[in-house]
Amino acid sequence: MKILPATSADLARIVAAAAADKHAVCFPTHFAENDRGEVIGYFSVDAICNVNFWSHSANNKFESIRLMKVSQALALATGKPPVYYCTAESPFTPVMPSLGFKLAGVLRGDTNVFFLNEK
Repeated sequence: MKILPATSADLARIVAAAAADKHAVCFPTHFAENDRGEVIGYFSVDAICNVNFWSHSANNKFESIRLMKVSQALALATGKPPVYYCTAESPFTPVMPSLGFKLAGVLRGDTNVFFLNEK
């Protein structure tokens, strides 16, 4: 087995191999090949900025949006794409697209994963 750094040239192979095994790919930094040169896995190390966010439900909407924007600015300052997680019942879930985020998937059936839309 070889562990290799993932480049943009490798992405299609990694995505295809994962999709064939019914898995998604998220910001791969490295991937593994078996002795036949087949992609057999990938991992992502320190490639994204995970943002855990809470805003008190007693806040008005303006305060909550402002808090979100500050956390977003701090996340962007890391130079890594920010990823936010919202439970299905979060009041942020329906407004994330209007804040510039796109739904990337769902974890454990109730947690939405949002990536910042690239312009």
